Parts: sequence; C-alpha cells; structure tokens
Amino acid sequence: LQYSNELTLKSRLTTLIDQFPFVLDDPAEEEKAFVKIIRDTRNYLTHYDENLKSRSASEQEKVILSKKMMLLLEACLLKELGFSEEKLKILIPRSKQNKAITENIKKIVNELIMKGKSLAAVKEHIEAIKCYNNALRLDKKNIDALINKGVSFHSLNKLNEALDCYEKTLSIDPKNALALYNKANAFKELGKINDALTIYDVVLQINPTFIKALINKGIILGESEKYDDAIRCFDESLKIEPNYVNAFVNKGVVLTKKREFELAIENYKKALMINPNSVLALFNMGIIHHMFTGKLILAIICYNVALEIQPNNIQILLNKGGVLVEYGNEEKALETYEQILKIEPKNPNALARKGSIFLKRGKTKEGLNLIDEAIVIEPDNTIALMNKGIHYSNSGFPQKAIDEYYDKIIQTHSDDAPAFYNKACALSLLDKDVDAIELLKHVFKLQPTFKNIAKNDKDFEKIKNTDNFK
Repeated sequence: LQYSNELTLKSRLTTLIDQFPFVLDDPAEEEKAFVKIIRDTRNYLTHYDENLKSRSASEQEKVILSKKMMLLLEACLLKELGFSEEKLKILIPRSKQNKAITENIKKIVNELIMKGKSLAAVKEHIEAIKCYNNALRLDKKNIDALINKGVSFHSLNKLNEALDCYEKTLSIDPKNALALYNKANAFKELGKINDALTIYDVVLQINPTFIKALINKGIILGESEKYDDAIRCFDESLKIEPNYVNAFVNKGVVLTKKREFELAIENYKKALMINPNSVLALFNMGIIHHMFTGKLILAIICYNVALEIQPNNIQILLNKGGVLVEYGNEEKALETYEQILKIEPKNPNALARKGSIFLKRGKTKEGLNLIDEAIVIEPDNTIALMNKGIHYSNSGFPQKAIDEYYDKIIQTHSDDAPAFYNKACALSLLDKDVDAIELLKHVFKLQPTFKNIAKNDKDFEKIKNTDNFK
C-alpha cells in the first residue's frame, strides 16, 4: 500500500494535458486516446503482458508519442522557469519539434497507406486493414485510409464494416464522391437496389463524369428490365470515354436481353477491337451464338479464344462442354469436363454433365452415381436435377421428373429454358398435348435454338405432325 496515495500515470497525464492542452493538435479529440495509448504502451513494455500487446503503440507511433511527451516535458520546464501560460501557448505550437511531429505523422501515415494499398493489390486484405488501422491511430480523420479500409472490408465481403468506413468518411466530407460510390456498391450487393440507384445519382450530381457510377447504374437498370435507360447510361459513359471496354460489354449484355443479338455482337466486337483479351466480350458473344443464333461452331471458337487467355476459367469450360454435346462431340465434351475436375475435383456442374453423358451411353449406374454426388455437394444444382429428371422421364416416370426435378428448378429459376423444355417433353409423354405446346411457346421465347432440337425430339413423336406443333 506504500504507493496507493500516489497519482496513477493516467491521472498525471490527464492533469498535464488539461494544464497544457496546446501540446496536442486537437485536445478535445486526442486527449483520451493519447493518455490511453501512453498508459497501455508503458504497461506492456514494463510487464510484457500479451493482452496489452495489441493495445500498445506500433514502432511508428512510439516515435510520435515520444516527441509529444517531449513537448509536454518542455512545457513543464518552461512553466517552472517562469514563462506565463500565454507565452507557452505561443512557444510550444511554434516550436520546430511540433512542426517536425506534424510532418513526421504525415509521412508515416502516407507510408502506412501505401503499404496497405500494395497489400490489397495482392489480395492481402487483412494485413492491409492493419496498415490502415495504424494510419488511422495517427490520423483518425484520414479519408484515404478510411476509404481504402472500406474497400478491403468490401473485398472480404464484410459489407457492414465497409459501410461503417464509408459513413465515417462522409461524416468528414459529405460530398466525397468515391465514398458515396463505394457505399452504393455495398448497398447493391446487399440487395438495396433503390438506395444504390439514389446514391449513384448523387455521385453523378457531384461528378457527372464518374464513369464507374454510370456503368453500375446502367447494370442495375438492365437487371431491373429498364433496358433503354440502361443503354442511355452506357452511351453517356462512351461520350466521356469512347474506348471504355466495360461500357461496350455491358451494353451488349442489355441488348442480348432485348433480343437484339446483332447489335449485341457489334458491341462485343467493338470491345474486342479495343482490347482483344476481353474474356467477358468473347464469353458473352459465345453465349449468343450458342443459345440464340444456333451457330455452334462460332460459339466454340469464341470459347476457345477466351480459354487461350484464361485456360482455367471453369464457367467458359462448362459452356464449351455444353456446346460440344449439342454439336454431337461427346468425347471432346468429356475431355472438357475432365479438365474442370482436375482444376476443381468436386465441381458439381462438371460431375453432373459427365454423368449425363454416361447415362446417354447406357452407363446408368456410373452416370447416376456422378449426378447424385453433384446433388450431395450442391442440393439445388440445376444441371444435376435436370439430368436426374431426364433419366426418370426416359425410364417411364415423366410425372416424377416434373414433380421432383423440373418444377424444383423452375421455382427458383424462372428463366431456365432447358427446365421448361424438358417439362414440355414430359408433358407430351403424359399426353398433355395442349400444355406441352403452350410450354414450348414459352421456351422458344426464352431460347429460340430449342426449335431445332424440338423438331427431331422423339418425346414429341405423337404430336409432331399436328398443326399446333408445326
């Protein structure tokens, strides 16, 4: 108890800061944090308690804190030498030491932010966030650190933490277009579409040439089936930057949804003239030839060129395999699915498609085992469910195929043309001719290339000569 009557370090520091507040740049904001980190660092360095390690100052902070403590000591000595409080208010802020601290803080903060950005560039976002946190401990209102910290949280899919960073930025600078843009992106991913659109509009009021905001606004409008409004956004961005590849690609996507396939292809070609390595343009052009124009050779060419750029792109490999099956080259399709399974051994789509080929070849047990394995991995996998349904329909149980498989897909994928088509096949086998014909009409609107498949499909054998079918 011999030291129990002495002031604690926290009390001493608080008393001194209250006496000489001009030692800190913003005493009201800094005092509490300054006293706490001095205390925690002293305690950690004295006792080496691991619980205090994360709360103690970093090496960079120790330099700054030592210099601020030196200023506090100078203020005490000058006061003892008889300098008045008014004189001290002038001397301390003007001292070279104080200016050096300010410059040092700026330099260290900038270095920490640059290090954070470098780490984020190689997807080391957790380490990047540590750098931004260290920067913010020295300068808690640093907008660059706050925004980049938010971006790293966003990349880690921690959207609420990201939003917190953007909100802090906007409390400092309410018209910061980048913070608003990132906030809108987070809202978009959270499904708050109307909020996102509202904020993109605010961004564009602040900065009408913010291209990424125009593009993202256009994407949302396109997904909301406001196609003409979406295209206007993309055209507006191309007025600002005529060679903006992303604008051409996204315009092509919307034109595809409008069934304006030639115009869509034209936009993908423009994107490829600017950037021949645009995988997205090649991939989307392949989809048009595969699903809408029926030009399977052109689809395969598009996918092959895209795979030269990204050989391990699983989605492109899956699409290529699907085209090869339609083209009648099952051997090449199997090679493609095997390639996927080397990259990702438990890929449910590749397993299900490989299983479907085995079923066609009469390898029922092997095929069903692969499809069931896919369903275990991903119970709602549409390809696996589809092929299981086809198996039951072909085995004389078309109603089971509809009830347990096709309808399950349709409930969650209202635009899945293959599911509707196979349901139409099953309805035809059940002699529900009118229902089958009505469903086929819907299928052809979704994916016109099914017309060529339906012409020769044995499931429609009973109705293929009727006027309605023709």
